[in-house]
Amino acid sequence: EYKISSFEQRLMNEIEFRLERTPVDESDDEIQHDEIPTGKCIAPIFDKRLKHFRVTEGSPVTFTCKIVGIPVPKVYWFKDGKQISKRNEHFKMKREGDGTCSLHIDSTTSDDDGNYTIMAANPQVETQGSTLCRILRKEQLIS
Repeated sequence: EYKISSFEQRLMNEIEFRLERTPVDESDDEIQHDEIPTGKCIAPIFDKRLKHFRVTEGSPVTFTCKIVGIPVPKVYWFKDGKQISKRNEHFKMKREGDGTCSLHIDSTTSDDDGNYTIMAANPQVETQGSTLCRILRKEQLIS
């Protein structure tokens, strides 16, 4: 985990702003939202937020957060503003019964450097959180 600069924070804010206005493909979650009276809904809340990472190329990385809400929110993952499909074998998405969501990369490459965002949505509202992952090439470590 590492601290991000104000420039990186502005970049994350810009990506989140654009995501709010971008339609998403249907979630790969098996979560179904039937008709629920609005009085019984609770907007998605981050119980545990994403952390920022700096990892060496070739290392694994796992982004983890915990999201709760009623009904259970659908979850969407993005890299640099583009939705990640569950069919993409490079990324492994997991969701636990307690609301813990994770995105795992077995072996990072320089292409994995970037901004990762998780969006949670239920009939009440959408919410999102972002993190930065910086991939350090092996030659960067020597200098």
